[in-house]
Amino acid sequence: MPAYLALSNVEGVGPTYKEFFESSKVRIIVGPLDGAWGQYASGPDSITVNASAINESPQALASVLAHELTHALQNRGNQRDCVSGEVEAFLNQTVVWHKLWGDNPPHATKLELQLSDLLHLYADQGEAGVRARVQNLYQQQCRLG
Repeated sequence: MPAYLALSNVEGVGPTYKEFFESSKVRIIVGPLDGAWGQYASGPDSITVNASAINESPQALASVLAHELTHALQNRGNQRDCVSGEVEAFLNQTVVWHKLWGDNPPHATKLELQLSDLLHLYADQGEAGVRARVQNLYQQQCRLG
């Protein structure tokens, strides 16, 4: 999978994702998802990448994999509360996107726009901005409301 190769080669963080993925039994599959680019499921220990995103760039999908692999790692140990887990996953995704593109990432597709928007939010407001966005987006999933 080109996205996995792109993620594995990200300076500073790629080797960590590669080591975890290769030592775990996490599977990456492509399938339908409603409203998400990717999803980690702990029962089958698998990451589903949305079939509608399959034509995205390897770099964009590498960022999605970083997010979902973060959840797989969280499942194996230091499980945080829902919001903190999502914040960590979104921050890791943003680090990968930034390392791949720097301060001027592409924004030609809906996924690239979302990744770039989060990168700019983090640059402007830091972790607090990301946390506020996650709390807003994950109200129902994290049972905040």
